Amino acid sequence: MENYFRYFPGQATRGPRLSACGFTCIAGGTAYPPIGHPVGRAFDWEHGRILRQWQIVAITEGRGEFEAEGHGLHRVAAGHWFVLEPGRRHRYRPASSDGWTEHWLEIEGTVQPPSPEAGPLLDVGEASELIALFVRLHALARAVARPEVLDSLAVHLFHSAFFSARRREESPARVLVQSAQRLFLESLGDDLAVGAVAQKLGVHPATLRRAFHHLVGTSPKRYFDELRLYRARDLVSDGRLTLAAIAEDLGFDSAYHLSARFKQRYGVSPARWRNAQR
Repeated sequence: MENYFRYFPGQATRGPRLSACGFTCIAGGTAYPPIGHPVGRAFDWEHGRILRQWQIVAITEGRGEFEAEGHGLHRVAAGHWFVLEPGRRHRYRPASSDGWTEHWLEIEGTVQPPSPEAGPLLDVGEASELIALFVRLHALARAVARPEVLDSLAVHLFHSAFFSARRREESPARVLVQSAQRLFLESLGDDLAVGAVAQKLGVHPATLRRAFHHLVGTSPKRYFDELRLYRARDLVSDGRLTLAAIAEDLGFDSAYHLSARFKQRYGVSPARWRNAQR
């Protein structure tokens, strides 16, 4: 399938409507996002973007990362779909070494996610039947089909993604990972070992590691470290705490240790990050 995107100007007068859709295959080492999108939809990694519409993006090949305000940074791989909520700043990009393939659609108007507690990242899996619907949507959009046909198919796809992810979330491994993630969030200031988390959840550490690698794409320890650095970045941006206080609150050995890990992760020192935010 060739890369394309379509935007459908107009106002939602009869409920939610398809306002845009597209397909993009990004090769490794290619600039992202592609140029040509209208003002308000284009973005860069540094500044992110805020939409007034809903968007849903399905990744079918490759890997990358996705971040939404209030939800943190997530690694993304084939089978992940992410939901972009109106009014919430977000950003995403494929890994420079791998690239990715994305199908996306945009809905304007009032639409209620069937599982709002699920968060913005959905593990849909292969979902061949949903991808077939996406391919159908692309064909109709490029042929400029009747608006009501496009609208109904887009809304159906939007809701089906949540239901498909919910079925997959019922697995014991998913429940285990979600329980561990809650423990990590509640213990950002502690030196929390994977063995201690596994013991609290009544499983062997190797079981917890396997579940994380399969469902999250990284180890529990790296996930916990990423959470602490993300929280540190928020506190550095806020500017009310010293670096030493942030390091103590988040369980780093010292301000120097936090500064070194921060620069390794974000490419700049905490001081330069704070100045840039100002």
